[in-house]
Amino acid sequence: MATSGEAVLVAARDRIDDLKNVVSEIEKIRPKTEPKGPVVKPWGYYQVIEEGEGYQVKRLVVEPGARLSLQEHAHRAEHWVVVRGVARITNGDEVFERRAHEHTFIPMGTIHRLENPGDEDLEII
Repeated sequence: MATSGEAVLVAARDRIDDLKNVVSEIEKIRPKTEPKGPVVKPWGYYQVIEEGEGYQVKRLVVEPGARLSLQEHAHRAEHWVVVRGVARITNGDEVFERRAHEHTFIPMGTIHRLENPGDEDLEII
């Protein structure tokens, strides 16, 4: 087993060009951005974890008793997964709660809001 600093052969020497092609293909699909620092808001903060062509993944932390503004997006849908805490979600005409390991989908053009009715931080992805 190689130790730190030692070169490791991961392909036969006569197949090294094939390995370069695989790495090149991975580079084409790998996200081009690194996570950015948190953006502080009146309700808590969010951090962009990853983004690529046609998608963005954010981590939102909503403080107890806080809520985001009622909003609607004409060009995107959202999928929320609760990581920690309790989320009160307005999704169109429905208002409901989700807890850790539960999720919901916000269709494009739907009025929605996220609230934290709990006494601990709400974290969603």
